Amino acid sequence: LRLVYEGARYSEDVDFVTSLEGRELRSLFQKMERGLRRLGSLLEGEVKACVQKESPELVRWQVRCRATEVPSTFVNVEFGFYPAYTVRVAALHIPPGMPGLPLVLVRVEEPEEIMADKVAAIAGRPYVKGRDIFDLWLLQERGIKLDRALVEKKFADYTVPLDGLRRNLPRITPGVVRLELERFLPRRYRFQLQGEALESLVADVKTLLESLV
Repeated sequence: LRLVYEGARYSEDVDFVTSLEGRELRSLFQKMERGLRRLGSLLEGEVKACVQKESPELVRWQVRCRATEVPSTFVNVEFGFYPAYTVRVAALHIPPGMPGLPLVLVRVEEPEEIMADKVAAIAGRPYVKGRDIFDLWLLQERGIKLDRALVEKKFADYTVPLDGLRRNLPRITPGVVRLELERFLPRRYRFQLQGEALESLVADVKTLLESLV
């Protein structure tokens, strides 16, 4: 959402779906690892990657940067072995502070499919991530409509029961969302999303999800 659709929220994950086989991903990881080594001198530190998880459903890599002047940071790169239904090619949004980056084109899901993925994620976890609630609200605010057919496909792909959504609805509270926004939302937006504004955000998303139950 942030890198292509200019969403406000930061993320610790970059998520892909793929049809690549394990050996192809391992070859891709080795190429990425070689490229990351060259970044260490530019950042005056060390950039390393490791394979954190491999399963029939998911491969996760972690890229960690340890620089001398700034705190250590990391990003997870995840590949899910699931289909995408609304793929198009789009350009990455280059942050204003990094004007020297070249044009990068990626295959990306349409916002309607991202919304369906978020709904399935909320239903599939034993807990609620406040960042998913914020993302759903942001998509709604941009006029994206819930596509029930896509939601049904996602529930089937991830073998998520509808009961999971019903179970997690009471867990969606302003407090849960606020905790996540403290970590992942820039301060100027956090300042605006307090009190009644945050309660309204949560109520809007719960109304959206209740329409599926």
